[in-house]
Amino acid sequence: MKAERIIGQVLNTLINQQGAIKRDEVFISTKAGYMPDDGDNGIPASVLIEELIEKELITQEDVAGGIHCMHPNFLEHQL
Repeated sequence: MKAERIIGQVLNTLINQQGAIKRDEVFISTKAGYMPDDGDNGIPASVLIEELIEKELITQEDVAGGIHCMHPNFLEHQL
């Protein structure tokens, strides 16, 4: 999650603060479905998984190998 947060901060600066680029000029693709630990906040991926299961957004069966989920609810949550 750290890389995505940094990219978000950079894009916010370039688009909204500096006007150096336009939002429609940017396309970003990343590791879709990967469930990383939150290194900034010290939260393991397992906490996110349990939270999403409790909210009934995903099931344990939706999680492959304990770290990957392509369920539309997970992808929307991450976006």
